[in-house]
Amino acid sequence: MKEWKLTALCELLSHCGAVAMGYYAAPSVEIKADASVVTLADKEIEHFLAMEFNRPDSGIYLIGEETVQEHSATYFKAALGGTCWVVDPIDGTAPYTNHIDPAWGISIAYMKRGIIQEGAFYFPAIKQLIITEGEQVWYSDSFSPGQSVMPELRPFEFKYRPLGTGGMISLSQKLTKRGKIAIDDAVLSWSGCLSSMNYLMQGYFPAYVTHLKLWDIAAGLAIISHGNYLCQIASGETLDCHITAGGCFNLDFASPQCWHLKRYAILASAPAVLRELQKSISDG
Repeated sequence: MKEWKLTALCELLSHCGAVAMGYYAAPSVEIKADASVVTLADKEIEHFLAMEFNRPDSGIYLIGEETVQEHSATYFKAALGGTCWVVDPIDGTAPYTNHIDPAWGISIAYMKRGIIQEGAFYFPAIKQLIITEGEQVWYSDSFSPGQSVMPELRPFEFKYRPLGTGGMISLSQKLTKRGKIAIDDAVLSWSGCLSSMNYLMQGYFPAYVTHLKLWDIAAGLAIISHGNYLCQIASGETLDCHITAGGCFNLDFASPQCWHLKRYAILASAPAVLRELQKSISDG
C-alpha cells in the first residue's frame, strides 16, 4: 500500500486484532536479548503487515519492532527518504500476555520523506480505535477484532488535565526502575506506550514520561500532533513528526541504540505540567 487509506487500514487492523485475540487465551512467550517479551502474535502480525508494506522494489518500506534487524543501512536510508510504514505489532506485549486489556494495542504509522503524516492505534480487547485522516482524528469504541465492516467513527475529543487534580503521571519502565521523580501526583508504570498516550489524550493523565523507540511512538506522534500537547525530550528539543539526523532519535544505523530516543521524553497536557516535570525528574 503506497498511500494512507482509511477503509484499507481499518481492514488491516481488524485482521491484526483477530490474530492477537486468537492467541490471547494462551500466548506463547519468548524473552528477547534485551529482556523484553515477544509472542507468536507479535511475529504473525508483523509478518502480515510486512507482506503489505515491505515492498522496496516499489519504493515502499517497513520499520517494525520484530523485523528491524533484517534490514541494512541502505534500506533504512531509502525508507527515511521515501514512503515508509512504521509498525508495532503489539505494543505492551507484557500486559498482553498477562491479560491487562487496556494496556496493549497495535499501531501503524505512515511516514513520507522522514515526516510522520498519519497514525492509528487499535486496542482489540477493549474495541477502541483512534485513527487520523488528514486534518481529522477519528474514534470508535465498538470496533471488534475481525469485523468485516467499517467501524462507526466519530471525531476524537482531546482532553487535558493539570497536575494536582487526582490524576496519575504515567512513567516508563526504565524511569521507574532507574530514575527519580519528586512530585505529589500519583504515578503509574506499565509497559505500553499506546495506552499511556491514549489515557493522556483522553484526559486521565496530565503527562506521560517515557524512554522509547521510534515504532513505540510513531503513530502516537501523528495523532497527538492534532492536539495542544507539549512534547520534549529531556535535553529540550521538541519531539515532533520529523524523523531526521540530529533530531530526537538516534539514527546511527550501526549503533545498538539506533531508533531509540536520545533522552527520555515528556508528553504534557500544559506548559505548567512540562515545567514541573522538567525540574522534578532525573533518569539516573
